[in-house]
This record gives sequence, C-alpha cells and structure tokens, in this order.
Amino acid sequence: MVNARLERHKKKIENGELPISTGVYYTDPCIVEQLGTVGYDMMWIDQEHTGFTLEIIRSHIQAAAAADIFSMVRVVDLNPATVKPILEMAPDGVIFPMINTVEAAQQAIASGTMRADEGSGETPEVPAQTAPEKPEEPPAPQERPAPLPPVPGLQAGENAVRALHARWAAEEAMIRRDVPGFSLRQELANPEMRRLMELPGMRMGDAYRLAHYSDALQQTARTVEQGVVERIRQRSARPAENGTSPGGAAVTRADVANMTRAQREALERRAMHGVKINF
Repeated sequence: MVNARLERHKKKIENGELPISTGVYYTDPCIVEQLGTVGYDMMWIDQEHTGFTLEIIRSHIQAAAAADIFSMVRVVDLNPATVKPILEMAPDGVIFPMINTVEAAQQAIASGTMRADEGSGETPEVPAQTAPEKPEEPPAPQERPAPLPPVPGLQAGENAVRALHARWAAEEAMIRRDVPGFSLRQELANPEMRRLMELPGMRMGDAYRLAHYSDALQQTARTVEQGVVERIRQRSARPAENGTSPGGAAVTRADVANMTRAQREALERRAMHGVKINF
C-alpha cells in the first residue's frame, strides 16, 4: 500500500523544496492538528526526551493523519518490545537514536521484525570508535555546501501565521473596548484560557468569556445586591405622600373640647391623685 503522505514528502524533497516541520513536546493533540492547518508538512513526535506514553503518541499520530501531514516518531531505544508498539500505531516514519555503527543499524532494522521475546531486551552495546594516533596526511578542507534554493511553500506558511496573528490582534482590540485592561499575553498564563484557545475555531472573545464565567456570575450577584440595597435606602428617604410616610403611623393628640363630661371628670379625679396629664 502506497503511503500518500510519504510519497508527497519525498517528492517535495526531490524537487528541491524544503519541508516545514517542528517538534511536538505538548500532550494535547489539538496542537498537531492546528499546525497542519497553517502549512506545516511534518510533525516530529519525540518519545526519547519527553517521556510520552503510548496513548499520547497514538493521539498525536491520529491528529497528524487527520490534518494530512507526515508524522515521525523518535523511539527511546532499539528494543523490539519498545519499537513494535510504535510501529503498530502506523506512523509515517520512525527515527532510531544513536545509530553509529553497522551493528546498531542492523539491530534497528531487526527490531521492527523480531518478536518482543526474541530480543535480548536491551540495546546492543555500541563499540567505541578509536581514532588513529597519527594521521598519515592532513584531511582535505571541507567544501562549503551550496546555498539552498528559495522555498516556494515557506512563504505560504509564513503568510498563514501572519494572518493568524493579525486576527488575534484585531480580536484583542475589540475586547479592549469593553475590558480596557485586557492583555492576551497575560490571559494565556491562565491554563483554562490557553486550553480554550487551542480548540479549533475558538474565537478569543468566546474563550475569554468562558474562562471568566464564574467571575461574571459573581459580578452579577454583587450588582443585584447593590441594587436591592439602593432601592431600600431610597424608599426610606422618600417624602410623605397623601398623609403617609415611610415611618410609623401618625400620632394624634387628645382634644379636651371634644371629650364628654364623664371623660373630663375622670381626668379631674386622676389629676387630684397627683397624676400628671399631658396633651
């Protein structure tokens, strides 16, 4: 079966073009898929120096296949028990570390065809290479390689990256109209904001609102509470209307002219007993 990505990659090199590639050191496979949409040709998935698990490597390979870009995995060693699980994930290429001798190259080739129980379980020792004590003749000066030809595809990738940065700058300026202190650099320090920005098709404004959703709820609660307190204060300070007031009931005084004779005599008897009567 012909690997279309591999053939396209080889043809680009044969035509003198320079493929654009980068290494993957993050666990989120969305990064691989996004880089594929902006013009990258190859993803270098490094297991030797990152400690990626098999599940993380599988997700990166699948993301590269979804973005239709070439994927290569650098394995940890030449042990068939390490190499065979990587090969079963069907990456487009595998890189073996520290191949310095013919024996090591043969072991690397055999590690893809041997069963896990056929190998020794350890990387073969590489014999040390000893240099001659006295060279017979001085080495010839090395010629400088010819300069590489211009890369047609590189300009398209750079334009895509510039367009992405321009869109981010425009969205940041729009957010600052409502949030003057907004800074994309500071917001990307928030892991939740960074995770949302990595999602395909996510706009900066939507990511900012989702990242600060709980803060917005708290601000709304404080605004409602302040409104209730202000309305209560305004009601207590409202002037009297139609003979009423926000305070207690109206206080009325007794009118002696309207009292009956019995009521006036009762007041006289109380006054005779020393009771102080106020009107």
